[in-house]
Amino acid sequence: MSTAVGEKTEGQARSLGRLIDDQAEAFLDAVRAYPQGTRLSVNDLRSRLDHLEIPTTSRAALFRRAVDLELLVPLEVTVEGITVPVRVQSTGRSAHQAYVQVYERL
Repeated sequence: MSTAVGEKTEGQARSLGRLIDDQAEAFLDAVRAYPQGTRLSVNDLRSRLDHLEIPTTSRAALFRRAVDLELLVPLEVTVEGITVPVRVQSTGRSAHQAYVQVYERL
């Protein structure tokens, strides 16, 4: 694993430590509420995450946990041998036109 990827993973793990168990489980329940095959991103869950008072700094780690639990898979496309993640523009107020990962519910 590259140093940058390792640091990112460690940072995400630390951000999960700031959550209470109920918040993390509520996030997973929100993901489970989507039917299998549904494509979704943080845009689709944002209002729920805000309601649960889940900090924006912890959200990427929660998505990683959902991937690890095989609830979600990050979508990718391959064109002419190049594979890239599927992303959509964030609808977050402070996103500054950033793009967010799209996942498929397993």
